[in-house]
Amino acid sequence: MPTRELPDHETDFLTHFAELRARLWWCVAAVAAMMGVGWFLFEPAYALLCGPVVAAVRAQGGTVMTMGLTEAFFTRVKLAGALGLILASPVILWQVWAFIRPGLTPHERRVAAPIAPAICLLFLLGAGLAYLLLPKIIAFFLSYVGDLRGVTPNLMLQDSINFPLKVLVAFGLGFQLPVALVALVALRLLTPRTLLRQWRIALFVMTVLAAVITPTADPVNWALLMIPLCVLYFGTVLIAYRLVNPAAGEGA
Repeated sequence: MPTRELPDHETDFLTHFAELRARLWWCVAAVAAMMGVGWFLFEPAYALLCGPVVAAVRAQGGTVMTMGLTEAFFTRVKLAGALGLILASPVILWQVWAFIRPGLTPHERRVAAPIAPAICLLFLLGAGLAYLLLPKIIAFFLSYVGDLRGVTPNLMLQDSINFPLKVLVAFGLGFQLPVALVALVALRLLTPRTLLRQWRIALFVMTVLAAVITPTADPVNWALLMIPLCVLYFGTVLIAYRLVNPAAGEGA
């Protein structure tokens, strides 16, 4: 029985689909392997990540407890999964880059090549800053418990991991602002001149954001967040000017 030859576009689609499936399997395998590493690193990782939470709760006479048979197990799985994603992120980013790279022009490759390292670096900077501010953030929320007579801040085991993870991820994602702005400039949806002209609005937004994220009256903690945000914003403007022709930005 004669076989039907596939059109070129169908052949290309099947080839790309097969490559995508293979790269996804590499990502899954890397995460699974790193989850195994994270499983055995649970105790030091828990002490590092959740130490500020546990210390703050115990300082007010509370404790971290578990009331379910499976809570400790699934809490360990959750932290191992988070560690697996973090440790496997270089492999994931490399697989994404290797998949999209052949479809880019040489100019697009030069623009896109620094994005993955920038994402990792900015996320680590944001998460590191969040970890430094974590004790103050925890103390702020626990201060409201102190206003209630007879209330002890006992905390579930899973919450002792969920809260610091959410704070670190939120800061890490917030520090992706330069990547988003540079991408918008590269797509011609924003211009460097627009970013520079609106610096007063950006400064006001960053001031409010820093005050909300660091709700204590300590100006040092506010400055620890405000200064990096300003550096990131104006650094983004400089990168944007180097990315596109300033004359094109003026005409937009």
